Amino acid sequence: LGKDYVDILDNVDVIIADTSDRSTLKGLVENTRSIASTVGPFQKYGSPLVEFCAKYGTHYADITGEVPWNKEMMRLYEHSAQQSGAKIVSLCGHDSIPWDLTV
Repeated sequence: LGKDYVDILDNVDVIIADTSDRSTLKGLVENTRSIASTVGPFQKYGSPLVEFCAKYGTHYADITGEVPWNKEMMRLYEHSAQQSGAKIVSLCGHDSIPWDLTV
């Protein structure tokens, strides 16, 4: 990376949260405008983060290919995301697009 990028990265705040510890998630989503999640399996680790993002209006994107989990998150949190203004976008990863387009 060039010096300009290193200087920018030195000034980025880091917030540490554990999705298995719900008490860490409110502080994360309240102090963040958007989250890009690469945690997996999402069914095991991702649900609380989607819940808190939807509740507190934090935009969320992930790389899951777990369609049943994604449908469940939509069923559970679509209304609260609409109320809070959060945009919840799943299926943004390699598992979610035709393989021949990634070659």
